[in-house]
Amino acid sequence: MGACVLYYHRIFPEEPASDVTLPLLEWEMSYLKKHYQVLSLTELIDYINGKLVLDKPGVAITFDDGWFDNFVYAWPLLKKYGLKATIFVSTGKIRKEETVRKTMEDCWNGKANIRDLQRTKSVEKGYLESISGNLGEFLTWEELRVMQRSGVFDIQSHGVEHRKVVCSEDITGTAKESEGWSVKSAMPDIKEGMPLYPIKSALSARTYSPGAMQWETEEEMRGRILGELVQSRDRIASEIGIGPLHFCWPWGEYNETGIELAKEAGYKACYTTKAGTVLPGADPYTVPRVSAGKGKFTFIKRGLIYSSPALSRSYNFLTGRK
Repeated sequence: MGACVLYYHRIFPEEPASDVTLPLLEWEMSYLKKHYQVLSLTELIDYINGKLVLDKPGVAITFDDGWFDNFVYAWPLLKKYGLKATIFVSTGKIRKEETVRKTMEDCWNGKANIRDLQRTKSVEKGYLESISGNLGEFLTWEELRVMQRSGVFDIQSHGVEHRKVVCSEDITGTAKESEGWSVKSAMPDIKEGMPLYPIKSALSARTYSPGAMQWETEEEMRGRILGELVQSRDRIASEIGIGPLHFCWPWGEYNETGIELAKEAGYKACYTTKAGTVLPGADPYTVPRVSAGKGKFTFIKRGLIYSSPALSRSYNFLTGRK
């Protein structure tokens, strides 16, 4: 028996949806409440360090990026079921306004209609809008403070900008008329017909500048990555009043330099998107996480597999996961 860490992004009130819907999330929270020992990240690290013994399979619930729907739709459900979760926020995307949106709890209390709540867009659309300066799909700092004070969510770090960088001199093709947000985050001035280059998370690679035909030095990379780790840490501490101890790598991409710098910045654990089971004695700086998926069968299957070390190893081997 072990534990797994689930990760979510966006919550849609209903179909059509490119991610988890509100009815599915409610079913999943009810299922976890019944069948798992739901852990905070502090408790998860205590379990890794041998300070906590599980009574049944463990699970920690995490949400990535800092989307508004985590507050409007997910937070009330977690409160309803008495569960705790973590939001890993990209601090550069969080809005400065003091706005606090209506939530599902307001609908339950007759103070709002679900049709009046803000509607969720896809991750792709939300990030494309953010590149042009529209952060309407993201949380405000005040909403994060409300969730933190409730004791339901704790707020941890996902960096600052959640962007990619060009990481090779090799041209891989030419740009289409409409490239995705991850490409645009690495090459903001990209236009149709321009050369494309390999890209990686900005926190996991040295940057190559095609225009200047120049590589970032190792020293420059270390300074940039450490700077973002520290900047995110300090902004959360300033806005929330509690400094983050947990860091989630954007896209799950990291390297040994990043881990070294995360330790230097004071983080006690780092999280990936590599699926796996968490066990006592595991490396707290490469904690695996499992996508919640989009469906009841997938959710049950992944929970069963990744809360069992034997099943997890066998499944990863058979499906070619390293």
